[in-house]
Amino acid sequence: MPRAITSEASRAERRNAANFLADPTSAAANDNNDQAEALWDAVRQLPDKQGDAVLLVYGEGLSHVAAADIMGCSEATVSWHVHEARKRLKILLGRETM
Repeated sequence: MPRAITSEASRAERRNAANFLADPTSAAANDNNDQAEALWDAVRQLPDKQGDAVLLVYGEGLSHVAAADIMGCSEATVSWHVHEARKRLKILLGRETM
């Protein structure tokens, strides 16, 4: 698959995840209730720090700096937790094989 298509698919996936995490009662979430429920279930399975980072960044819409202040760690650590969480969520949601 060409890199541009893959990159656009990744951006769309991030927007969808952020929308579901930000407002699970939105029309988009209701239209895809099964998908939203699967995403929330997967987020609940993440290790605590990863789940916290995902909820603060995607759910609350905070920057990595603001999330780091709340979590009591560095911005780089929040970025790492978000990165690892996204990899784990792909696996948990069956979008990537191991």
